[in-house]
Amino acid sequence: MVSPKTARTPGSASNAIFAIVSILSSAALLPFLNKSISRDEGASLYSAHLGWTALWHQSLVVDRVVVIYYALLHFWLEPSYSIQWARALSLLAYGLTVYFVGVLANRVAGFWCGLLAVVITCTSPLMITEALNTRPYALATLTSVLSVAALMRWFDRGEVRWVWLFSFLAIVTLMLQLFMVLAPLSVLGASAAMKSQLFRRQWRRLLAPIGILVVAVVTFLAFVAHQQGQVAWIRALTPKSFLEDIEGPASSALGHLIYPVIVAVIGLLTVAGCVFGWRRRNLALSRFEVDRLVVCLCWAVVPTAILVLITAVHLIYVDRYVTASVPGMAIALALLITYALRALRARLTVRRQIIVIGAMIAILVILFANSVTVSRSQFENLQSAAQYIMRNASPTSEVALPDHSITTAVEYYLERAGSPLRRWPQVSNQSFIEGLDLRESASAFVVAPSNVWVVNDGSVKGTGGFISSLRSHGFIRVKSGSISGVGVIHFHRR
Repeated sequence: MVSPKTARTPGSASNAIFAIVSILSSAALLPFLNKSISRDEGASLYSAHLGWTALWHQSLVVDRVVVIYYALLHFWLEPSYSIQWARALSLLAYGLTVYFVGVLANRVAGFWCGLLAVVITCTSPLMITEALNTRPYALATLTSVLSVAALMRWFDRGEVRWVWLFSFLAIVTLMLQLFMVLAPLSVLGASAAMKSQLFRRQWRRLLAPIGILVVAVVTFLAFVAHQQGQVAWIRALTPKSFLEDIEGPASSALGHLIYPVIVAVIGLLTVAGCVFGWRRRNLALSRFEVDRLVVCLCWAVVPTAILVLITAVHLIYVDRYVTASVPGMAIALALLITYALRALRARLTVRRQIIVIGAMIAILVILFANSVTVSRSQFENLQSAAQYIMRNASPTSEVALPDHSITTAVEYYLERAGSPLRRWPQVSNQSFIEGLDLRESASAFVVAPSNVWVVNDGSVKGTGGFISSLRSHGFIRVKSGSISGVGVIHFHRR
């Protein structure tokens, strides 16, 4: 993917620098590996510790779309059950993704383009959030980047073996997270359009690898389609949510607006700079450069567009589903910056160059400062809820944990603190991870201690009914509150 017009830092030197930035950005996230386990991570930890038969039976009911990730996590957790180790798999995928983004961008437009792409990728709220999350999104993003890299090799060299590798890696992405496969598929569509002559010459040889990929996508969709109720929690489409959805890979994850604002401003300024340079004939892009820009723009935009359009009919869009588009956006934006600076180079006096450099340094500082804020953020804090209960509950109290996800997360902290608190008895045949696990038989209420603490984050249907049963058996609400986004209710029976 090397343009003859592109001056580049020697490959070994530039790759070493990308590796250093990748390692440093990953190391900066290490202190945050121990932040509270989320409900979704509780589901991952619970499922990863099931036996193979139990995991298969669970997949018949729920979470079949990520069962491959649960199986992989099962092996990963063999050395340690700590949440830090569990998240290390996603953090490793994050670091490798950052590195390969730099390598790809360097091949397209040189070292500085690669470095810009690396910075935009490693400071993305979506990337950081998923790097610290025991879910499949960071891994699927890595495999999607590798699949795109393989396809771009075919784009340049015309060797069909690279399409075979692309298809294999795209299928791996599909099995890790269904919607992530839209990223490599978007690049495939763009590549076929930009290289239509090559595609027509080789279509017979390309039929097998691409056909296998299409069959895999259709088969997997059929395999998981009956579990579409798992996304029934996605919010209804409103003007506000629509504006948030179209942010796509520039998503203001967990409310961090700085990143999408910077991306939007830089994007508009660079497009204006490129148009200005083109009209003044200061910018002449080769076919190679135009092709790469179009491919990366499709990588960045098309998955979001598809999911948003589907959401207009059936609610399906969640920002983390387009995490695999972050690398495409980063490279496309880095290319636009590179081309804009090239177009304006003749008009940049020393004073203007100083201003541009100063602005870029300021933007870098803001992005990295925002990254620290993103790293600390969390949607809910089950750790604080568990610690609050341990501080305030008597040793004879029971803790009522509504479902597998919350149970796994809260028990993680109770067990590590050596807490003597008992758990409210749970049913043994609950197949749904987020179904109500609490026993509601009369005997369970009769033998219950005088003090019961209920953890309720509002995600489990039936928790309200359980609370009503507590009241009907003589329990009175003593205290309730929200602990870092998680409801904790203390009931006492006189």
